[in-house]
Amino acid sequence: MWKEGSYTSALAIDDLGNIWASGVGGAAKRDHATGIWQRYRISNTSQIDYWVEDLSIDNQGNVWMTGNGGTGVGGFQKFDGIRWTGFNQLNYGLGYPFPFSTDNSEVIYYRPSNGHIVVNPMYSYLHEWDGSNYTSLYYPSSRSEGVVEDSQNRLWSIGEYYNLKYLDPVNQSWTNVDFMGIGNNIRKDPTRPGTIWACSGYQVLRTDGTYSFSKTVDDLPELDPQSDYLTTVIPANDGIAWVGSNQGLYKMDANSNTYQFYSHLSSNLPGDLITPLSYTSDGRIWFTNFQSTTSHPVGLYWFDGTQFGFFPVQDGGLPHAQIADVEIKENSNGYSLWISCLSRGIAVLNVVNNDSGINDQNTLQTNKHFQLYPNPAQTTVNIATDLEESITYEIFNELGQIIAKGITHNKTISLNNMESGLLFIRLMNTTQTLIETHKIIKL
Repeated sequence: MWKEGSYTSALAIDDLGNIWASGVGGAAKRDHATGIWQRYRISNTSQIDYWVEDLSIDNQGNVWMTGNGGTGVGGFQKFDGIRWTGFNQLNYGLGYPFPFSTDNSEVIYYRPSNGHIVVNPMYSYLHEWDGSNYTSLYYPSSRSEGVVEDSQNRLWSIGEYYNLKYLDPVNQSWTNVDFMGIGNNIRKDPTRPGTIWACSGYQVLRTDGTYSFSKTVDDLPELDPQSDYLTTVIPANDGIAWVGSNQGLYKMDANSNTYQFYSHLSSNLPGDLITPLSYTSDGRIWFTNFQSTTSHPVGLYWFDGTQFGFFPVQDGGLPHAQIADVEIKENSNGYSLWISCLSRGIAVLNVVNNDSGINDQNTLQTNKHFQLYPNPAQTTVNIATDLEESITYEIFNELGQIIAKGITHNKTISLNNMESGLLFIRLMNTTQTLIETHKIIKL
């Protein structure tokens, strides 16, 4: 019985004599020796949700993610690179229980100090999973917007409204820290002991519970307190943090109490609504410009302090620029970014380091390898380069969609039948060791 009112679609027998059935509710196998049926469906064999709100990677490289598989099918999942393990009500013996009266998990975090998984089933407070059992952390709020552990093994949580707390590991009690606004995200400070960064729409705060560095919308003359807001904070090293807003990107230095502001009007920043997502060991801040009001294509961008690069939304590439979380998995020749693309599941970007830098970079700034002229252009654009080989090109519109691609031998590209406006042209040599992206205006 799949469920009341459902039916079986087909039957088959394999060469061992096991019977397989498919129906409204998945697939099932009857073991020929035991007569026991094992049921398989999305809740115990795969990622159950395309709206993954939070990701975390443990010290074994397992990827943990929140999920909502539908009404009554909640929980979270673990992916080890090959197999999925479900934590939900309908795992049919191939996963672990999810004993909470909700169909959604909002926050998940691997805790380095004890190897446990911290999870917030929606409206069900914070709990730890130790591999066998769930333990309540007695968090006083039913919802959390994010958790992180500092270098002193204190667990911090940012809540919905004016809510920032840490859990004392000795007496297991929560201590409140003054914080203003609706919580957006929280991150560990990589250099200062016992310190975290937290961000709301109104305030960015660096604190250890006593010390604090704070900037509010009122402190930032680039923002209008009546309408503007902050998005997320991503810490770098030595007191530096990148903070997004709906008017641009801030690089804040808590040690010197100074900052730099980047906007699309004064720099090559690709948009106005900027959401920082991750900071990597090669000195890049990764961010998205989803829902910016400018004409830049949406996608996943990076900035290394000098130049910008991007990976646009396209078939076979980044599936969505509405990104909830980016987590880093280090490997021997670089790192991979695990990207939660809301409504589109998980994307993974592999970044490979070599002696000459990152070999898959997409650079928005013009450099010595290629020049495009004329710019603006009407019918054709020419490529000035010292390379004698053919050049592969891809042309993107302002939405990040590929509208033309090909190979040019004579270093000219036709713009006929393309609408006027801003275009992005990605150029690659034959070995794809040189990849650059240039902006041009089509008249």
